[in-house]
Amino acid sequence: MIVHFDKESGKVLWVNTYQSRQEAQSRLDEETIWVEETMPEAEDREGYRTVLYLREDGQGLEVRYEPIAQREKTTEEKILEALEKSHDALRQEGADLVMTEMKKRGVF
Repeated sequence: MIVHFDKESGKVLWVNTYQSRQEAQSRLDEETIWVEETMPEAEDREGYRTVLYLREDGQGLEVRYEPIAQREKTTEEKILEALEKSHDALRQEGADLVMTEMKKRGVF
């Protein structure tokens, strides 16, 4: 299979398993190589992304699992969250006032 990787990190950027070695010869260079091995087995891990890396010997691929970063909330999402908290706080404040008044009147 043809493997194109980042020379610094060894991270695989793309793989072509369809072309033969002969067909791929014109595309091979320092960062695009031919690897005889088949694709390694990978499993799904929640919260992780499966990433292929070229092994140090350059003769095959290895699977690594990198954590998926939490995306940053948009300004709109932050505003909506603050409004929801404000509404909850206002509701709670109102409920507290009603309870206080009911206690004063002896209902509770």
